[in-house]
Amino acid sequence: MRRGEIQIYETILVIFFFVVIFVFGFLFFYKFTLEGIRSDNLDYEEFKSRQLISYIPSMYELRCSSMLAEVECIDLGKISGFKKVSTAYFDIFGYKRVIIKEVYPGNAQDFIIYEKIPVKYKSKEVIASPLSIYSPKDDSYKVAKLIIEWYH
Repeated sequence: MRRGEIQIYETILVIFFFVVIFVFGFLFFYKFTLEGIRSDNLDYEEFKSRQLISYIPSMYELRCSSMLAEVECIDLGKISGFKKVSTAYFDIFGYKRVIIKEVYPGNAQDFIIYEKIPVKYKSKEVIASPLSIYSPKDDSYKVAKLIIEWYH
């Protein structure tokens, strides 16, 4: 081999190693960027669910009102009407399940307000908050939990 051929082979070898190092670096960067995006997405979904915890009791479609005075509670009489139109709220709720679970007194009932579960998901997260509900049947207030389940 001549000296010129050896220099050409050395140059090709150096370029090859730089390309291999660049590809591994790019894959490493891609993996960590993708994990960061997934983590940010989970944080965002949790943030949206926490916002819904405070938004749902103040929705005009569900909240209590008596003689133009508004009270911080959910009217159980309005839930059945809301369930009929709840599919129109996908932009607000997304893939979530919203449940009101009666806690006190005695005969606990679950009221599913909204339910849109994705076909395929890896895990489910749950967030809950205490809530006052009004039952127009017996004209009484009860203690409940507002539960939001979201899927990812």
